[in-house]
Amino acid sequence: SLRMLIRHPTSRRHAVRALGALVTNPATEFVIHPLSLLQEVQDRQASDVLMRLLIDGPGQLRVGAAWAVAGKLARNHFDADEISRLESTGLAMLRGNRNPMQRIEAFGIHAAMPTEAHERLALAGLDQDDRLALELCRRHGELARPDDARGVSERLAGRVQESTSSHTSVDADLMLCRLIREALFHVHHERRHQAALLLAASPYRASLADQLLMLAVRSEEAAAVLALTALYQVADAGQRPTLMQLAVAEERPQVRVAALLALGQVVGELAPAEADQLRAAMPDEGQLTQATVHVLGMGGAAARLENGSPTDELAVAARWWRRKSAIIEQNARS
Repeated sequence: SLRMLIRHPTSRRHAVRALGALVTNPATEFVIHPLSLLQEVQDRQASDVLMRLLIDGPGQLRVGAAWAVAGKLARNHFDADEISRLESTGLAMLRGNRNPMQRIEAFGIHAAMPTEAHERLALAGLDQDDRLALELCRRHGELARPDDARGVSERLAGRVQESTSSHTSVDADLMLCRLIREALFHVHHERRHQAALLLAASPYRASLADQLLMLAVRSEEAAAVLALTALYQVADAGQRPTLMQLAVAEERPQVRVAALLALGQVVGELAPAEADQLRAAMPDEGQLTQATVHVLGMGGAAARLENGSPTDELAVAARWWRRKSAIIEQNARS
């Protein structure tokens, strides 16, 4: 519905203004999906905002900006000067950067670049691993080697189908396998998101969520982040205890951030003990702090943030959540 509003000439200005008010509020923690709407706007101002967020934005704002930028590249919204700026920005996002979330989004941008820009990037001083990863994304449109992506998705699909009750014997569900592969490995965030939404609406949801969580626990960092990102849409109350454990005890910071954001999407009010556990594990600043604030706000426990002064950032966030209210109703998604 919002995409229709933001594309319509009469409502576009109002929709963009409402979007801007949300994403620029300093207390807003998780705005990946709203920012993706800017891919629909062929407007220099929208492009400038996204470019600034891509360079200087906090972690989650940067992820949302990268999603929108890749979408705008696919729609040919950028001129030659803007493409040149994106080349240098995309290069900075990859060179020497070990943050898996940012690298995944950088690959999505590079895969949507015009051929000439991609060829220049391949010669721009990246190390061999990054050059090979870029070429893999460009050639196959996936974040893993085709054999690896096929093997993982087929194994997951088989386990999910086996553990999902059925009244009749059925053949392997090829659409299930295809959607799992796209949700985990497609280079474009848009396709991963849409595949996860379809899976969340399917009879396989509960079994798939368990398998994705197991994959996240047992995999190396980048694969774990991708599995937890798919869980943003698929996870439910059954995965809540393990997500909580990852959210407070996982040693890999980016996996912990992804687990916190997935936990925030599992609707339902946090118990006082859960809120206290999250608050005690929260560092003083950074992405882990932002992600924890998001979970506390979504779970109706923003009051746990009000111990500081009235101008303290956490107190500001708590007041914002009180005004917006948490999403704790059953069968609701953020």
